[in-house]
Amino acid sequence: MAPALGGRRLVIDKVFDRIARIIEVTLALAFIFAVLLNFARDAIVDEAAVLAALREGRLRAYLCDFPSPRLSAEPRVVALPHLGASTAEAEENCAIMVVDQVRAYLEHGDISNAVNFPSVEMARESAFRVAIANSNVPNMLGQISTTMAQAGLAGQEAETLMCVLVPAGTPKPIIARLHREIVAIVGLPDVRQKFAAFGFDALAGTPEESAARIAQELARWGRLIRDANIKAE
Repeated sequence: MAPALGGRRLVIDKVFDRIARIIEVTLALAFIFAVLLNFARDAIVDEAAVLAALREGRLRAYLCDFPSPRLSAEPRVVALPHLGASTAEAEENCAIMVVDQVRAYLEHGDISNAVNFPSVEMARESAFRVAIANSNVPNMLGQISTTMAQAGLAGQEAETLMCVLVPAGTPKPIIARLHREIVAIVGLPDVRQKFAAFGFDALAGTPEESAARIAQELARWGRLIRDANIKAE
């Protein structure tokens, strides 16, 4: 990961350097009535160019919410409060938000506003839950499920259902032909090997079995959605 991150950092630095150069050239051509507003961050503006433009009278004022000590001493630099948490009310609200999110993580496993990790919310289907996060390790879920089964933990499943669906009213001969071709493909050694690399056993069922399984899953997850009062957002 280090080379990729280093390359990304280099690209970002080049972009910032380019933007800073554009701003520097713009300042060199600015008139005395020009006012520069910067609410991005300090890296996007060349401080030396801003100071030179202010002192030479080519820039009327510079407004920002993160001034450096050098800029703060300039009379025509206006430092505005950063609205992220600059008031007592904002700081209190931020503290409450942090406490609520940490508590939700400790009590329910919910994750929100995390850096480099997606938001996660899990409705409680029972008194116990297991959440798994890994670096896409093949067969990881299968290994954990096997370990839990060997430990005598009942009521847990780890399955991946894949179905090929066709429009309603499709003639049965066409469905039968598709089924034969799919079964033949799933039975190919290289295909089964690829499934096995991810911890899957490729099992080809009949159209009737797939329809029954879909109905079963709809009933089970529909009950969970109703019990947990889950709403679409």
